[in-house]
Amino acid sequence: MAITTTIRVRRETRDRLSATARRTGQTADAVIDSALAVYERELFWQAWDDAHQRMTPAERAESERETAMFDRAADHDYLTSERAVAS
Repeated sequence: MAITTTIRVRRETRDRLSATARRTGQTADAVIDSALAVYERELFWQAWDDAHQRMTPAERAESERETAMFDRAADHDYLTSERAVAS
């Protein structure tokens, strides 16, 4: 059995949570988990964007070269490449 705890929230927040849980057929815990996952992703990408904004032009150019390299690797079909076909 999972360990649970109580948190203090405003009554309005509790009511919104309960309404969302009923509307989606989820538990309140699942609604909170989903909301936190979305918020954590938002914070991650905001931090990523902030770090990019602080990059020097040389660091940004290097990052763009690395991204292009990974993009080319992701686009490459290794199963039909010349080397794989010849094997």
